[in-house]
Amino acid sequence: MPRASTMSAQGAWISSRRGAGSTIPNARFARCASDWPPAQGVFVTRILVDCRMAEWTGVGRYTVGLVRALAMRDDLDVVAAVAPGASAFADGLDTVTAAGNPFSPAGMTALGRAVGRVAPDVTHCPHFPTPLPVRHPLVVTMHDLTPLLVAGVMPSRVRRTVYRGQVARAVRIADALLTLSHF
Repeated sequence: MPRASTMSAQGAWISSRRGAGSTIPNARFARCASDWPPAQGVFVTRILVDCRMAEWTGVGRYTVGLVRALAMRDDLDVVAAVAPGASAFADGLDTVTAAGNPFSPAGMTALGRAVGRVAPDVTHCPHFPTPLPVRHPLVVTMHDLTPLLVAGVMPSRVRRTVYRGQVARAVRIADALLTLSHF
């Protein structure tokens, strides 16, 4: 089914398989949404955010800001997936370690194991490297498509091929896509 997209109040493009304004992009989200609204008390959603790139520029700044904002919400239980020896930005947060380069198959598998240990309601990858395998609803933010759109930015054909494959996989498996520009 083709994706529809809509501009959110925060200025990010949101895309889902069910169309603009959809609240449940696919069946995997239904598990989370089936308990909403809560009959009594507060419904808390457990979200795992891949923070292994938190020390990078660009996507790192976005990730740190996102996690700090999410952590202030009472209706979310935020877990940060961090690289071994990660910086102190995650102090006060629940963390789970996921070793390996986020772009490598080993790093993607390590993130998949971390997601399995945490069993979140939703996993958010603030960049297109995604967990292997995907067992929980997945939100992906697309960053930096410049190497695919501008010739010469990434001169290595092998790296461009891997990059393109990871972007395509993220688009295919994500339950929702967030982009900083029209995608």
